[in-house]
Amino acid sequence: GRASLMGPAYLKDVEFENGIIDVDIAVTGARSYPGVIFRMQSPFNYERFYIRPHRAGLYPDALQYTHVINGVASWQLCQGDGYTAGAAIPENQWIHLRMEIYGSQARVFFGDADLPALVINHLKHGKSKGNIGVLGPKDQTAYFSNFKYRLEDNLEFDPPPKVDTPP
Repeated sequence: GRASLMGPAYLKDVEFENGIIDVDIAVTGARSYPGVIFRMQSPFNYERFYIRPHRAGLYPDALQYTHVINGVASWQLCQGDGYTAGAAIPENQWIHLRMEIYGSQARVFFGDADLPALVINHLKHGKSKGNIGVLGPKDQTAYFSNFKYRLEDNLEFDPPPKVDTPP
């Protein structure tokens, strides 16, 4: 009942570093991975947040962040706190997704929640900038509507937790 998009779409001539991205997503519940691409430096290097409707309510990773480097999505390395979260994803109805991105961090708000469903403490491309868009399948399992963005350099985040990387 509203204008929507199925498949991938990217905005031309947008250099997004810090700001807010809003979009509505509707899914059928079938296996698909629709989401937002941001800070896209090329078709092979970008940050990605997506939902997995087929995992909603079954596993704690229906919401997922990953990075793509040289065309390889490293979602297997981005698991658990700061990378994935559980969520109820309703089928065949619009649900709002809001991303706040600043520096090397991001927050994802899903639905009408006042608190973020996922806090990404360490974006793998660090502080970078690039294009933005949506990425979804072309098989009628996911749709996007009401895509908006705004550049914003005044977002506040708590300092990220330190990463204890073994030698």
